[in-house]
Amino acid sequence: MLQSEMVALAGGVNVAQEISGYWTEVNLEQVTQWDPEIIFTVPYKGASVEAILNSPEWANISAVKHKQVFMLPKYLGPWDTPIPEALLGIEWMAGKLFPDTPLRRDCETRTIAFYQVFYDLAVPAADAAELCR
Repeated sequence: MLQSEMVALAGGVNVAQEISGYWTEVNLEQVTQWDPEIIFTVPYKGASVEAILNSPEWANISAVKHKQVFMLPKYLGPWDTPIPEALLGIEWMAGKLFPDTPLRRDCETRTIAFYQVFYDLAVPAADAAELCR
């Protein structure tokens, strides 16, 4: 899936990369065995960062222990779908995977420029800052 490719392009390794198909469900036991260091969730399909972080069932997973659970941003569209924003999603993921990467710096400026170039849309600085957090 596109999301797996995005993780790879951002420099990460998808713990579920061996699973085939689309939107394949896995149980919590499998996620616990994988023990991901970071969890990315999408802004659709009913996922919630708070639900994962506050769930006692998820508490032993490294990403949850270290509060490394993140919802991909969404502005005009989700940053993990096959639209131009996927480029922003890859940079955003890289920033979460590697906090010291230069991609974390100037995220707001690049986001504003991106929407201006691709959509002729002026994104307010506050919106860009929220997307990049």
